[in-house]
Amino acid sequence: MDKLVGDWVWVSSKGGFTGKAVYKPKPGIETIYRFTRNKEWSTCTNGICKPFTLFTLGQERSTLTGNEQLILTLRRRVPLALPDTGTHILLDRYLVREISDSLRIDQDGPDGFGELYSRK
Repeated sequence: MDKLVGDWVWVSSKGGFTGKAVYKPKPGIETIYRFTRNKEWSTCTNGICKPFTLFTLGQERSTLTGNEQLILTLRRRVPLALPDTGTHILLDRYLVREISDSLRIDQDGPDGFGELYSRK
């Protein structure tokens, strides 16, 4: 887990139904994933961070491949639709492909995206 701790700048996402959709940050927009030793993470956009939620990193069975792999699970707090108030927690699972100076993760499901981050 120590390799994951720190700030990661979003570089690009590629995938989707055709596998060819590519998204990159818009000029002037910096998105960072911030991971702590306390197993908390946050998304920061141009220095404004959302509240921290929990993450897990460990060997689990992939829902996409059925194999045991290193899986990163991020808990995301999302607002409920009006007229409801409050938030709901969603779990996003990723297959970890690389953790070095780059973080490469693929969504653990069909038609998902692969995401690339660089260490800040």
